[in-house]
Amino acid sequence: GGVEVMYDSYINKVVPVGYELTAEDMAARDSGELVFSYGAEYPEIVHVQSVFWEMDGIKYFMTQLDGALTEEELFTMAGELIAGG
Repeated sequence: GGVEVMYDSYINKVVPVGYELTAEDMAARDSGELVFSYGAEYPEIVHVQSVFWEMDGIKYFMTQLDGALTEEELFTMAGELIAGG
């Protein structure tokens, strides 16, 4: 229906405030292998997948963390939401 749906995926390492990146962390960050976020109680790695679109001037984002849905399933869900809206 003319609505462009986009997809993004990345691996996020969530670490505690004050965490100092190791040489391995810095290499992974610099290569784009990992994205770092701060605020976790302990370091953990999370696969983040999102689909997003704009419709009628409103921006929509649907995100899963370590979810079982595939990229195609996320696109299908977005299409169902768009068609029903």
